[in-house]
Amino acid sequence: MKHRIALIICLALAPFSSQAQGDTSEKEGYIPYFQSLQTPKENGGKVTILQDPEIELLCNQVGFQNAKAKGAPGFRVRIYRDNSQQSRQKSMDIIAEFIAKFPDIPCYRYYDNPYFKVSVGNFRNRYEAMRVFKQIAKDFPRAFIIQETISYPRAD
Repeated sequence: MKHRIALIICLALAPFSSQAQGDTSEKEGYIPYFQSLQTPKENGGKVTILQDPEIELLCNQVGFQNAKAKGAPGFRVRIYRDNSQQSRQKSMDIIAEFIAKFPDIPCYRYYDNPYFKVSVGNFRNRYEAMRVFKQIAKDFPRAFIIQETISYPRAD
């Protein structure tokens, strides 16, 4: 009896799972790279690419995965981490103090049960993080560098 119920549920959900396998690139706002190159431009320019379809498929898969990501791998400087009863208010005070001293560096607060954490910066490599860490460590002696997913840096 249990097997029949499980079979009925699987058969009922099968059409929904096949829809999830379709092309979701348009739903996510991702435009495939080669498609964007081959789209005619306003000034009349056009690009034609002759290649194996497998290459386009692989590039689109990588591009779609990157578009789903919330950020990029990088580094931040953690200036606060605590789980005491006053840690929520203390983390907000630390943020205010940090922003007053370093207004150009972005600041992030997280609650990772049971800790409140405050991290600063978006650094692509450890060298950039170390440069800022040396400045921050004077005012925040408990600071340390962590590897974390960072917000996408501005493309200047």
